[in-house]
Amino acid sequence: MPEGHSPLKSLAATLGAGCLLIVSLVGCGLTAKQKLALTSFSRSVVTLGEATSAEMQVFRADGIQANVQVLLLRGETVTPGLPKLASLDRGYELSRVQPVIRAADALAAYGKTLAALTGNTQADDLKKAGMDFVQSLSQLPEAKDLV
Repeated sequence: MPEGHSPLKSLAATLGAGCLLIVSLVGCGLTAKQKLALTSFSRSVVTLGEATSAEMQVFRADGIQANVQVLLLRGETVTPGLPKLASLDRGYELSRVQPVIRAADALAAYGKTLAALTGNTQADDLKKAGMDFVQSLSQLPEAKDLV
């Protein structure tokens, strides 16, 4: 991967370009078939983003619980303050999981923005969806300079 390039930065740029494309398409008017396709796509994007975000949190909790069980099976105690406690989230450290959750949240917000653009949405609702999308992008370290 080229230096200074990251998948999240590419995702943010692609999502931003996608929003601009959709805004221009909505401005030109969409056929019923195009509107139906965009509505279906936006629902899928929201579902994917929300499910990914929720499942990453479950994976982390389950991973920690599995590591606790491994320690108990070995006959070791799990007591706060012991060095082994720090490794309970091994593989699911917050520093690894949070960026994925934030990217998934941004993806869901993108889908909601698309839905607002293609639906019969009031201006305030459309503005809120757009602001939520921008806010979620600002939570991505790699995308902060794009927002």
